[in-house]
Amino acid sequence: MHIFTDGAKCDSGSGCAIVIPQMEYSCSYALPAESSVFTAEATAIKKALEYILHIDVDKFCIFTDCKSVLMNLENYGYKSSPLIGEILILDYYLKQRRKLVHYIWVKGHSQISGNEAADSLAKAASCETI
Repeated sequence: MHIFTDGAKCDSGSGCAIVIPQMEYSCSYALPAESSVFTAEATAIKKALEYILHIDVDKFCIFTDCKSVLMNLENYGYKSSPLIGEILILDYYLKQRRKLVHYIWVKGHSQISGNEAADSLAKAASCETI
């Protein structure tokens, strides 16, 4: 199952979104204004993993346009940030439940419909105040 994630920041806040085309599901989240783009992108991946916990499917591809989050997941692990640590814990838990997750980088604004949808939702959420 393909899950597209994205994070965004505008002058008034930050936001993130996940889009699952096969399930016709999407969700966006407004984040605190001080959240960085990195935090928004990583939070989107974390939200995707939390959603996966409740889906009766065992193989997933999470698509993100944020290379820095993927590099932190792969190279720095728990030392990177508490949020990266939370993602790695969720990933480990999913593996224990026989759910396989692949993380895939996609170029932003490359006309991939799921990525474009996540981008639009994340931008809209970033302009909401919480």
